[in-house]
Amino acid sequence: MKTYAWLPIKEQVNFRYLCLIHHVLNSGQPVYLLDLLKPHVPTRNLRSADRKLLEIPFSNTDSGNLAFSRAAPRLWNSLPLALREECRFAVFRVRLHELLMNAAYG
Repeated sequence: MKTYAWLPIKEQVNFRYLCLIHHVLNSGQPVYLLDLLKPHVPTRNLRSADRKLLEIPFSNTDSGNLAFSRAAPRLWNSLPLALREECRFAVFRVRLHELLMNAAYG
């Protein structure tokens, strides 16, 4: 079995992005990024209401899909619920790194 210490480039980018999102959601800082991350509020009483999902705004352009306001919620919503609910940053980082390592190297 091989062990790798470094994530591939794509996973490194996602790791840093998700760490930033976690920090913004749990500390409320910086406010200009927090304003872009809206919690998902279903219009009806659904089981997904308590899953800590973020609203993904509509965009019909390729450049709009790359914007922080759209890319960040898509990445965040792809995480498992247990990871989204983790409040401690150090634990979040370790578990996220493990998740991305498993996704990259199996």
